[in-house]
Amino acid sequence: MNKIFAKLLFLSLILLPATILADTNEYIIGADAPVKAVYSQPVTTSMEVLWDGKFEAGHKVSTTVRLKNIATGNILTINELRYLNGQNISFFVIDPTLTDFQKVTLDRSETPYVYNFSFIPKFSNSYKLWAIFTPNATGKEEALNGWIGKEDLSFVDRKLSYKTVMGGYIFTLSSDRAPMVGSSCIININVTDQDGKPVESQAQAISPLAMEYSRDVNHIIGFYDDFQHIIHAYEFSEALENNNAIQNIPGQEFMLPGQGFRPPDSLGPDFQFKIEPRNQGFVKLFASIKINGKNMVIPFSFYINQ
Repeated sequence: MNKIFAKLLFLSLILLPATILADTNEYIIGADAPVKAVYSQPVTTSMEVLWDGKFEAGHKVSTTVRLKNIATGNILTINELRYLNGQNISFFVIDPTLTDFQKVTLDRSETPYVYNFSFIPKFSNSYKLWAIFTPNATGKEEALNGWIGKEDLSFVDRKLSYKTVMGGYIFTLSSDRAPMVGSSCIININVTDQDGKPVESQAQAISPLAMEYSRDVNHIIGFYDDFQHIIHAYEFSEALENNNAIQNIPGQEFMLPGQGFRPPDSLGPDFQFKIEPRNQGFVKLFASIKINGKNMVIPFSFYINQ
């Protein structure tokens, strides 16, 4: 245990109680996966969340995470997590009003036994942490959650929102059918400029030796207001799915079979995501979409009915 982690552990035990995470997860397997379905299963990992710093808006909060195998009690190192889309694990934080959503970047660590990152909260309250990763031992993705700070079930504004204006663009959310538990549907996000003209993002050419196109760029993550479930999906494309153009190779980036494959000359103005929810309730959705080289995070909100 390094000195930094020992200090954080001491602070956690004395001042800030650590959090052990939920026992089930829910997520959407992306369109590139061999089986496209949602499943809930017991997780094999627990997570301890340690933090240092007061929760004051605009001030940095340093966080350390440690994963453990539930069956053995052994610490899970970063080398024991599957490497996909340029990373072994993804961390997301969101405030209890489901307003301030951030994807955080790991800091360099002297040890593979802990995961360190920091973020700057927009609000002066606790934040919910979500970790998404795949242990090599099981090959099954797990989504765990816990509080950075004391548990805080604040008021959530459940106003529905299907349109967002941001960065000179208008984003409109729709679906081919009403989102319902146990039923698949296609979530569509349409992008226009301020004059209502369709916006298309120029795609980059790809060869098997130049993996510049990553569908990890365009994805959605939705947070239920029960603070215990999420929906996570990558961009869905019937053309790519039918042609089996992109395959998920364990331990590697998305690889392109064959020669000369390239995406369409332009992407958009519609971005589609396939979901099949397993829980009903209010969902605050954040779509991460790259348009003409700019990464944008667009919020929406809707209900999933029984």
